[in-house]
Amino acid sequence: MTNAILIHQDNGSASESWTPDVEPAEVLKVMEKEAPGWHPAVPAIMKTSPKGSIIHWKLMWRDLCENWTSPAGRVVQVGDSAHSFLPSSGNGASQAIEDAITLATCLKLGGRSGVPIATRVYNKLRYERVSCAQKMSFVNSQIKHHTDWAAVAQNPKLIRTRFPRWIYQHDPEAYAYEKFGLAFNHVVSGGEAEFQNSNFPPGHVFRGWTIEEVQKEIKAGKKVEALLDGDWS
Repeated sequence: MTNAILIHQDNGSASESWTPDVEPAEVLKVMEKEAPGWHPAVPAIMKTSPKGSIIHWKLMWRDLCENWTSPAGRVVQVGDSAHSFLPSSGNGASQAIEDAITLATCLKLGGRSGVPIATRVYNKLRYERVSCAQKMSFVNSQIKHHTDWAAVAQNPKLIRTRFPRWIYQHDPEAYAYEKFGLAFNHVVSGGEAEFQNSNFPPGHVFRGWTIEEVQKEIKAGKKVEALLDGDWS
């Protein structure tokens, strides 16, 4: 059995479907266009793939969703259901784990009778941080897909996946214990009690964004990494 994963830029040819089969000939055409010079063994193996065995799996982005709880606060989204990540982020699974830890801590602190508020506190603690983490998907995707290979040959660090300190040094359980009370007051007051998260890049002023906005900047030749305010290192 042979398993291979190939990622190419979205050219509009893939669709959102449960059965997005693709023929080997089409795969070979894209491979040669995107990265010519494959060893002959690679296309030879690809040509032997049985019909229906190759999936053109479109990686679907979604715009930010600020509300992850049901109206009663008893149904909650975590992980990619609340915030989709591309593989280029290298961070989707870890953010889902942070969600679970934060949610469990909030439910513990809120108690059985406080579940509807506790889930909203969880949502409040996580939304801005995760939205910033999603931005890193754009940064890393741009590094991989808009690559100056001559420059990389001189300095291989240029293509290194960005995985900043504010991501890997964060303790979601400790943060939930620290911020639960303030976030709780903010939620029950309908937003009147002031609350500020501090679990995203230092110095960053959070604002919402859309995929269309970011893609427009990329198409204009701008580097997403250069547009980030604060310390994202």
